Amino acid sequence: MKNITILLPKNYTPTPQDVILHVCKVFNFTPEAIIGKSRAQPLAFARQLAMVLVYHHCHTSLCQTAKLFDRHHSSVVYARKVITETAKDKRIARVISDLMKAIDNTWESNQ
Repeated sequence: MKNITILLPKNYTPTPQDVILHVCKVFNFTPEAIIGKSRAQPLAFARQLAMVLVYHHCHTSLCQTAKLFDRHHSSVVYARKVITETAKDKRIARVISDLMKAIDNTWESNQ
């Protein structure tokens, strides 16, 4: 996850809504649920993943990302830690990779 920006084309900036919609498709949640207050798993994991992808793909600050999800910036820091740790599992790493490719493909088709 550290070198995620190296994989992206130059001038690549999807909107946070684009990223959230892709996460919703993969995990079968609504955007309202992702942004909501529920701490139930796997919703919390999907939210954490969405926060990390918005932070990295949209080049938002910790505070901006947190505000989008109605959270504190420390929630984004914690989400980065959780996603980094869980991405060590090959199955989860594959889901994240596929999700990043889907975001990239959407961006490329809109250019």
